[in-house]
Amino acid sequence: METSVVGHRRMGLGLTKSEPRTGASALPRERVLVYMALLVGLTLAVYGQVVTFDFVNFDDNAYVTENAHMRGPLSVDKVRWALTSGYYNNWHPLTWLSHMLDCRFFGLDPRWHHAVNLLFHVANVLLVFRLFSRTTGATGAAAFIAALFAVHPLHVETVAWISDRKDLLATFFVLLALLAYGRYARRPSVGQYVAVMAAFAFAVMAKSMQVTLPVILLLFDFWPLKRFHTEDGVIPSVRAIRLLLEKIPLFLIAGAASFAALTLRTEQSLSSEYRVSTTVISYVRYLFKFFWPVDLAVTYPVAREPFATWQVAGAAAVLILITAVVVILRRRAPYLLTGWAWYLITLLPVSGIVQIGGHLFADRYTYWPLVGLYTFMVFPLRHVISRAQVPRRLVTAAAVVLIVVLAVPTWAQTRHWRDSLSLMDHCIGATGGNALMYNNLGLAFFAQARYAEAAERYRTSIQIDPAYAKARYNLGIVQCSMGQYDEALGEFAHVIEMAPHAPQGRFGMAIAYACKGDYERAFQYFGSARAMMPADAAKPNSLADLLDACGRSAEAERLRQSR
Repeated sequence: METSVVGHRRMGLGLTKSEPRTGASALPRERVLVYMALLVGLTLAVYGQVVTFDFVNFDDNAYVTENAHMRGPLSVDKVRWALTSGYYNNWHPLTWLSHMLDCRFFGLDPRWHHAVNLLFHVANVLLVFRLFSRTTGATGAAAFIAALFAVHPLHVETVAWISDRKDLLATFFVLLALLAYGRYARRPSVGQYVAVMAAFAFAVMAKSMQVTLPVILLLFDFWPLKRFHTEDGVIPSVRAIRLLLEKIPLFLIAGAASFAALTLRTEQSLSSEYRVSTTVISYVRYLFKFFWPVDLAVTYPVAREPFATWQVAGAAAVLILITAVVVILRRRAPYLLTGWAWYLITLLPVSGIVQIGGHLFADRYTYWPLVGLYTFMVFPLRHVISRAQVPRRLVTAAAVVLIVVLAVPTWAQTRHWRDSLSLMDHCIGATGGNALMYNNLGLAFFAQARYAEAAERYRTSIQIDPAYAKARYNLGIVQCSMGQYDEALGEFAHVIEMAPHAPQGRFGMAIAYACKGDYERAFQYFGSARAMMPADAAKPNSLADLLDACGRSAEAERLRQSR
């Protein structure tokens, strides 16, 4: 059922109101509840297993298990830290507060942290259904979009990874903002607009990627709200200007969040030319993964060599061709323009144009942008099915088959997140020579006191990337555990050479010399390393505490007794 304008008036910020006929109220309430129950059951069936999973040693330690700010009850100091910290090159205070609350109520029991992630995903699935059923009146299509969102394999990383709470939170609030905007479009008022602003502010405080929302609202004005097309005598260009001016407060919020995020992007080791070409490649690569979601991994190594010209040109041609088609068909099929532009615009902040850490491509980046692709695919299919008068039962059966086809690999992909060993081993199998994952696999073996296996993975990591200082440091630590102190000192010396202004190499030297019983040198290196740490960093109070933290409890106790 298509939306249409049934009335308009001037309210709120001085804009005209256009009220689409959603058709949602015409559907029996029982049917809507059935859709919602099926969506919840589907999501829990695929992802319910996560409540039995452990933390993983990929960011979960920095975000939760080893983050001193997560310990103890919530306090004013912790809230202040969350609001002002740029820790881990991110400003996302709402995400930090969410993790703090988890730790306050559940401690470090990973089951409950996973359960909270799962509940947010369930809520997002229902909000996606609510959004499209309310704004388009196509409740069946809305349910199908929500089901795709619930079980697409590319979303596994966001749901199963505790550290990606930020994407779940940000999407939750941006969906609330869109729903509030739908109410504002029907009945403009200051109160409704403030609700949009508040939800948007919370979204960017969870993850700054959501700064594109004001543009998405303009797309919603085009379709499905059709606020550009009301018949009230207002010149279309004037209406467009009014709709743009309406978003100024939201653009101001987006600008502030963008500034905060960009000031923390300190790692820009890749050239601008490389990042631009990667942006073009990434858009097409995500499209490929959307249709063929295989070999998914928590991280993909950055190819340091530039892409071939033909690859960049080919990817650009694909994007230009699709964009040209949707622009040409914008009047006959407006949902194509909204869906495709949604995908392009929401993905832009994480497309690679700005380097985020040591990677430019990640499955989790698609959690929100793929909603645009679902729209781009589902509504044209709905139009074709309606024109061809395909029987409802056949359509339903085909939809169920497709959801099952997606749900099975999603369930299997989720299993890889049960612990660090399983996750890293799978990632290495999917990506090949991945120095980061070999290093983290070594950490997983080290945590189980499987020192020889850990050392083997660290050495493999160093072979792949000889300049990987962290792997060398970890190799030195495991060599200390194996009694190979001189070899460890050699690795720590390499770390100091590669990162002379970082404290890790000197901390390693302190550990190795303490294990050898040379406390004089150990204290010298410990003191110089501690002095190099930022004033607000969580520093080890003593050399004995450092030894305890590295699993050298016997040496720590011997040191305490010697003092």
